[in-house]
Amino acid sequence: MDSVEVSLLTCSPHEEIYSLYGHAAIRWHDLRQEGPTKGQDLVFNWGMFSFSKPFFVLRFVFGLTDYELVCMDTSTFLPYYQKWGSSVTEQVLNLTANEKRQVQQALAENLRPENKVYRYNFFYDNCSTRPRDIIERHLDGKIIWPEQEGEQPSFREMVRFCNRNHLWSKAGNDMLLGLKADKATNRIEQEFLPMNLMQDMAQAQVYENGIYRPLVREQRSLVPPGVQLI
Repeated sequence: MDSVEVSLLTCSPHEEIYSLYGHAAIRWHDLRQEGPTKGQDLVFNWGMFSFSKPFFVLRFVFGLTDYELVCMDTSTFLPYYQKWGSSVTEQVLNLTANEKRQVQQALAENLRPENKVYRYNFFYDNCSTRPRDIIERHLDGKIIWPEQEGEQPSFREMVRFCNRNHLWSKAGNDMLLGLKADKATNRIEQEFLPMNLMQDMAQAQVYENGIYRPLVREQRSLVPPGVQLI
């Protein structure tokens, strides 16, 4: 496991309605030059869905869309975001060999046919919360997340910010979000947005046996922000 890197990938938003909030995934990269898994470079992506079902946008907004975990080559994943002009940031996690093994087992279990399809929930069960939970639940230590200061935003405020350049989407969400969307959110709730999760991961520490270590070992830019090509 010393040759394996496990990372959180965070993709910036682009112009499609399902991507106005960004995207997140887990990368599994085996750096070995020998052996059966040499060079294996995979992305575990909880953001796949079908456009073929009717009323996609309406189902998406109401949380009635089924999403699916798909494992794909990183060489397929990255060019898609490059074409949209979206940046992709990699945070290499500071995991022990045993923690990597536990994450590997969890990913394999999630990829089983009976587990890989899930009912997407915009705020509580999405492509950002799923990678976070996989990582947090399979550490030997406990994650100490950064403390929040000051007044915290509501779901409505965060959604409005993401839709600031898309007035029809902003108006539609305002009508559909209930009163609970106006309450102040906590750190866990704010991480439904991948960019918020990325910021929290960068500051998080893992506490184990009296020792702290950064959760993120290294942060890299895999795809710089660019111009939309499609």
